[in-house]
Amino acid sequence: MVFHVRWRLVFVALAVVANPAALRSEEKKVTKGNPRPELRQRVDALERFVESRNDEALARYFEQQLSPAARESKSKEQWLADLKGIRRQCADFGTVQIAPTGEWSWTVRFGGGGRDTQVELELDGAPPHLVRGLRLGKAEPPAGKQKTTAPSESRTALTWDNLRARLETEQADGFSGSVLVIRDDNVVLNEAYGMANRERKIPNRPETIFAIGSTPIDFTKVAVLKLEDMGKLKGSDPITKFVPNVPDDKKGITIEHLMTGRSGLRNFHGRPTDADLDNSWIDRDTAVRRILDDELLFPPGTDRAHSHSAFGLLAAIVEMVSGEPIGAFYKRYLFEPAGMTRTSLYEDIKAPQEEIAVGYGGGAYSTVNSPNHWGRTSWLVMGSGGMVSTTGDLHRFNKALREGKILSPLAAKKYWSPGGGVGLGASQNGFVTANTEGPDSMMFLCSNVIGRERTEGLIQDLAALVNKPKFRLGISMRVEPDGIVVDKVEPDSPAQRAGLQIGDKIVAISGVAVDEGGPERIRELVSTGKSVELTVSRAGQNVTVKVTPTPGP
Repeated sequence: MVFHVRWRLVFVALAVVANPAALRSEEKKVTKGNPRPELRQRVDALERFVESRNDEALARYFEQQLSPAARESKSKEQWLADLKGIRRQCADFGTVQIAPTGEWSWTVRFGGGGRDTQVELELDGAPPHLVRGLRLGKAEPPAGKQKTTAPSESRTALTWDNLRARLETEQADGFSGSVLVIRDDNVVLNEAYGMANRERKIPNRPETIFAIGSTPIDFTKVAVLKLEDMGKLKGSDPITKFVPNVPDDKKGITIEHLMTGRSGLRNFHGRPTDADLDNSWIDRDTAVRRILDDELLFPPGTDRAHSHSAFGLLAAIVEMVSGEPIGAFYKRYLFEPAGMTRTSLYEDIKAPQEEIAVGYGGGAYSTVNSPNHWGRTSWLVMGSGGMVSTTGDLHRFNKALREGKILSPLAAKKYWSPGGGVGLGASQNGFVTANTEGPDSMMFLCSNVIGRERTEGLIQDLAALVNKPKFRLGISMRVEPDGIVVDKVEPDSPAQRAGLQIGDKIVAISGVAVDEGGPERIRELVSTGKSVELTVSRAGQNVTVKVTPTPGP
């Protein structure tokens, strides 16, 4: 299962625990994610070096963040080797959580890639509170995910026949939210579970409004493509065409770089002085200045790393080019054509409180932990967060894109990600959103309880159910910066019988050069049951392989 992660949880401060295993307990007490400034500063620096791509960043961390006692405890060479190991183990993280283990010590957990990697961080008690100890902990299964219990033992295998029964079981186990499942363009389930507001005993309903984490990245992508449709920008345009005072090292960044994770920009542009890393108010100009001031992870176009800040900069460009506030642009060109009436920025929510979910299991930013109480959407997250929606509206968005109501066919083709992915959006305030893209079978899930046991398993199982192919080749693929590579060949599959091998790089499909949309193109061809002709690069030579799919998953 491939997850296209849009999100990161930041600074979820847990109750003090002596045993790291207790971090995975469902009974953990979760408090507001607002640790004291000295810790925020050191964790921010830790994130920066984990995101980095060069040895200079490691040396800079050694010189600027480690206390004199720490630097003297072992050689610089050993420290740099240890730091490189931490960076390697924590690379491509999607979540960051911190939990105190003592007065000046914490566990910092980097989640991503199907694992959680723990880093044990200890600070000097005296100002300036430099890092006294830093060591790599264990790579754990993601929080809330069981380590060794087989799926068949921990939950009922999900099928179309037991879909409703499985969701009722999940509700009994603590799941709370709304789920919409489409099969062959027909709604087979549109239900809600648990409570939208426990204190007022208001149940969730299919039309309940939820905070949707980083799902707005999808809206920003479409907004940029809409401007391209309108002839107002091109993917090849450098940002200097729209943004003033761009530093020299960032002048080579293009719109396409921002859209595809190749800009080199950091993931986030929060600062230790921000009271809350999602909701503290900053304006657009402040956000753009921060984004451009931050050091690049790599020269533009030379590597790939997901960046929420890139989508913040894209949102600013949408405003600069269109002359409209980003929320108004979304509404005019995306939401209204799609018939979406319950999707908006926080400040534009029109529904009463009883129709809006309260978040549980994360930090509370306000007395009522609900998006209509969080104030204006800050440019800390604009373009990649700070919005609400429903499962029904998210389905309408998908359907409108498929039907050409928002984008031209050419622009829409640029939007869709490689098939089989799951979009995840989450916030530190207790909300999770997940969806697949179809085209004819898909699922949409919004939950207001984060960190519950089985939630990740439920999302995986729903995604596997709707993405189950009618025909199969028996391969899995991964998209790399320089191409699409065969990652797995199943035994006795059509792919194995045709001679495909692990490590083959797909360069053409039926004679047409492949790009990042290659996996989606292969899925489209396979869905018809027709043979697929793949040209692969193997050991420096191109080999053409014809694979005929067989029925079934």
